[in-house]
Amino acid sequence: MDVGEEQSKGAIAIGQLADFVALSADYFAMPEHEIKEIESVLTVVDGKVVFGSGPFASLGPAPLPVTPDCLPWDSMAARIVERSPRP
Repeated sequence: MDVGEEQSKGAIAIGQLADFVALSADYFAMPEHEIKEIESVLTVVDGKVVFGSGPFASLGPAPLPVTPDCLPWDSMAARIVERSPRP
């Protein structure tokens, strides 16, 4: 913890920042081989919800927009055309 953060971090209390997750199952109460199936249903970092699913989906941030600029379709199509045999 950095100097001066004692007032906002270090305890689960009103006014404190927190990093924690809520899991889909209790890993202390399940067989060891099933632990790998556990997922986070809520992730909070610095007191802000950064992921929510299932019953916490409405708390999560909005999904990032997918824009055509970030998709590889144009570059993939150009490579396919370059590799295609010409008649």
